[in-house]
Amino acid sequence: MENGKGQSRVEVVDAIRGIAVAMILMLHSIEHFNLYNQVDPDSPLLQLADRMVWDGLWFMIGGKAYAIFALLFGFSFYIMDRNAARRGEDFRLRFCWRMLLLFCFGCINASFFCLQYRGTGAADGVPIEDAYAARGGGGADGAACGMAEGDVCGFC
Repeated sequence: MENGKGQSRVEVVDAIRGIAVAMILMLHSIEHFNLYNQVDPDSPLLQLADRMVWDGLWFMIGGKAYAIFALLFGFSFYIMDRNAARRGEDFRLRFCWRMLLLFCFGCINASFFCLQYRGTGAADGVPIEDAYAARGGGGADGAACGMAEGDVCGFC
């Protein structure tokens, strides 16, 4: 499919990304979105059904959804880097901007769900930018992004 700029999208990647997000939402729904104040079922049959759904979904989806999502992040990074190189642009500043946005979304998420801090994922992206610079992409390092490692939001 062509977008407005005449570039084609890899629709299969979009579909797989959507499936991975749906699987992650399924896992969070059985966890009650980290709101563990629900009433436990009194019936042994309901407890068994609850345990079977919990164990079954974690077995079938558990680490797979997150691994697929991470793999697609790497693929998307490659596509964006390659397209920027074709245009003769430096992709590092845009990547740093995206990591800054990820960091901000992680801080917002941490204000609601303290055990799910995702802001460090932005700091984890800095070595990717460093590898790009070491590959010959330029002289910028992770400090150019303005990222700091660790939980710096202070919400939790």
